[in-house]
Amino acid sequence: MPDIPDPFWWSMFGSFAVELVGAFRAVDEDGRLPPRFKGLGYLGTRLVMLPVAGLFALGVGASSPITAIYVGASAPIALDRLRRGVQPRGGDE
Repeated sequence: MPDIPDPFWWSMFGSFAVELVGAFRAVDEDGRLPPRFKGLGYLGTRLVMLPVAGLFALGVGASSPITAIYVGASAPIALDRLRRGVQPRGGDE
């Protein structure tokens, strides 16, 4: 097995921690998770996102655990921005 650099793992931890906090915050008064957290699509996407977050940390050259955790936590936002592309601001044209 190849030696995987530590920032990869720290970034995966950051990405997982954000999802865990989001799930805890989404629990309703009765202690139930909303259905979206239980769907296979959501779970599959999140499982794929973990190593992607790790690759982000390696790609930006995260040099400390806290930087790698931050990169992992922000990876979903960065990917969403890349997916949406550049959007003009309203009224500036």
